[in-house]
Amino acid sequence: MPWKEQNVMESRQAFIDDYLGERVSISSLCERYGVSTKTGYKWLKRFKENGYPGLANMSKRPHEHSQQLTEKQICDVIHLKKEFMEFGPKKIHNLYNRSHNIDISLSSVSRILKRSGFTKTYKKRRANPLEHKAMILEAKSPNDIWTIDFKGHWQSSERNKCEPLTIVDQYSRFILYCLPLVKSDGEHVKDVFVSLFKRYGLPKVIKSDNGPPFAHSLSPRGITRLSNWIMSLGIDVHRIQPAKPYQNGKHERMHKDLKALVQLGPRLSMKEYHGSLKMFQERYNYQRPHEGLDMKFPSEIYHQSDRKYHEPSKDIDYPKDMFIRRVYKSGEIKDQANLYKIS
Repeated sequence: MPWKEQNVMESRQAFIDDYLGERVSISSLCERYGVSTKTGYKWLKRFKENGYPGLANMSKRPHEHSQQLTEKQICDVIHLKKEFMEFGPKKIHNLYNRSHNIDISLSSVSRILKRSGFTKTYKKRRANPLEHKAMILEAKSPNDIWTIDFKGHWQSSERNKCEPLTIVDQYSRFILYCLPLVKSDGEHVKDVFVSLFKRYGLPKVIKSDNGPPFAHSLSPRGITRLSNWIMSLGIDVHRIQPAKPYQNGKHERMHKDLKALVQLGPRLSMKEYHGSLKMFQERYNYQRPHEGLDMKFPSEIYHQSDRKYHEPSKDIDYPKDMFIRRVYKSGEIKDQANLYKIS
């Protein structure tokens, strides 16, 4: 039976005071206060153990439950987070369940990381609607689109410029290349493409920004030697709009992780940066689950292209009625001592 409608704490104290002062039986005292004998003995026991403070209501939260994580499980989650500091709760939750073949809840992992000081709560900023949505080209399967860009450079410990070239399959987020070049010109980028085409096959589209060597503002349609060679292989060239990096957002998101893990880390030598970038690529492709891929690894989605690369022949047979002239590196041809600018 419940206590009468009044200040419950005062009623409990009065119950104890009457018991101590009048020395009456518990049953008659419980009848006077309108509570059961079981309830009366409970509050008497609480008083004997903790005094008057023991008469206050206690938390109804259970001391333990069937799905409570063990101390070892909590430590394993924390160790996994320390190994993958750049990963959030969702990715840590996915990796833990993969490696331990069990299914603990995401809320439990989030709570562990928050209490351990590994995660912070940020106020969400309102997103502005994207403009020129027609310019955003998205892939529907692996090798539909490869995205390419140079990561902003930084200096090595020897004061050398470290500017990684990154090439990514847009659909699977699989990093195909992530290393600095000796020189960031068309010839060196072409060499990288040749090695990738031989290994992975040809994509349908290569998407880049408007900077060299991918494009040039003074050239017709922005075509460069590199982009012309790419189109000669039957690959379409697509460029995002100037000052619109969100049109290549998946690539830029990868650059954010690269910056946090490699660029902002300890300053290394160029040789050490090569090793660090290879480790980043391996980790990103084979150990990082992506929400956009239903928490799968990029390596689980990507596969080689069916379009194989064939080395173009350097010997070209032109029809006899054609007028043949060699195009100089300056983009000009010469005819009867006159120079004509082509591109």
